[in-house]
Amino acid sequence: MPQCAVWDCNSFPGQSSQDGSRLSFHTFPLKNASRLKAWVHACGRQNFTPTKSDRVCSLHFDSGDFERDLQLELLGHDPKKRQRARKLKPESVPRLPEHHPGAIESKSSKTREHSIRRAERAAHQE
Repeated sequence: MPQCAVWDCNSFPGQSSQDGSRLSFHTFPLKNASRLKAWVHACGRQNFTPTKSDRVCSLHFDSGDFERDLQLELLGHDPKKRQRARKLKPESVPRLPEHHPGAIESKSSKTREHSIRRAERAAHQE
């Protein structure tokens, strides 16, 4: 199950925010290099290269970063019970978490794989 790619955020699909609305998850702008760089910086993780499956949750955007859903507004539907994911405005960039002390080092996948293999070999030899 995917979760938010922002440093120290444990949000996952199906979860609700503090105001009771469903969280929405948004893909990285992989085709726009300048926006992608801003999004990666806002994630607060060093050596992070997002893939098409990485997401950022709606908690890291301001309400003004989302396009208004006029159909829901005109029909009087409760926006907290929306069925569709909220859509970001094209220029939106996530916010860095307020409690972020600085970017943390994330291990590369090769380092993780090497650590796992080493642990398996050590357990196998015992």
